Amino acid sequence: MRRLLAGLGLALVALVLPWQVVSQPVAAATLPFTITGVTVKPSPVTAGQPLTIEARVQARRAGTVTVAAALADASGAVVWQHQWADLGFRRAQSRTLTTLWPVPVDQPAGEYTLAVRVLAGDGIEVSETGYAAVTVQSAAPPPTPAPAPPPSGELAPEEAAFLALINDYRQAHGLAPLSLNPNLTAAAEWHSQDMARNGYFSHTDSLGRDPFQRMADFGYTATTWKGENLAAGYQTAAQVMAGWQGSAGHNANMLNANFRVIGIGRAYQAGSPYGYYWTTTFGGE
Repeated sequence: MRRLLAGLGLALVALVLPWQVVSQPVAAATLPFTITGVTVKPSPVTAGQPLTIEARVQARRAGTVTVAAALADASGAVVWQHQWADLGFRRAQSRTLTTLWPVPVDQPAGEYTLAVRVLAGDGIEVSETGYAAVTVQSAAPPPTPAPAPPPSGELAPEEAAFLALINDYRQAHGLAPLSLNPNLTAAAEWHSQDMARNGYFSHTDSLGRDPFQRMADFGYTATTWKGENLAAGYQTAAQVMAGWQGSAGHNANMLNANFRVIGIGRAYQAGSPYGYYWTTTFGGE
């Protein structure tokens, strides 16, 4: 992955291996890795909301492994999976691994089982399996639909104002305008809210994800140009636009001809270090 300032880069999509392990008839006490805990929160989780998944792993000996998580329904069918690949452990080292599953809004309600395994490079399981129960409940029925909003109606007023500003700016430089992408917007909104709630300012979020993993977790998995701009302390779209225009790296993202789509998120938290937090995410298709 190549990266430039302000979070620009060519992101590679991580491949997820089929959920399978090679049986290993070894006593659990002799296995080199231990799953010391698997937790999920919240449970029950409402369809359409994110589920935080945490796995705690301890090594009895040094090695490089993959930690694989899979969520299966009552019939055993896997509905979601994730891998933390190529993790290097020292002997007696413990690690806590965290990821986020944005539960689809149409995910059927019911009881699910999360299984976490540690796999060696040849696919051999080198730990006992850790389990956690997950309950998914149906999303509340939507209210009576209102008349369809205009294309930018899903944005708050200042977010919509920024979309107009950046597209005017790009067109003034002979570039195509950016279309609003719902997956990138969801990632941007979540990151701005996360920074505001937790009082930090970084491309790496409170779950340890970089911008590209966060975009993928919110459904933007295209193998293309991707980037992210952040700002804090700017209240209005005009202010943040001027701030980014005055920064070479941020301005380069806004005028990058490879970008075609954008997500915009603005959040406010009273008492936070900066008050207002902005995230814009960019994609090439």
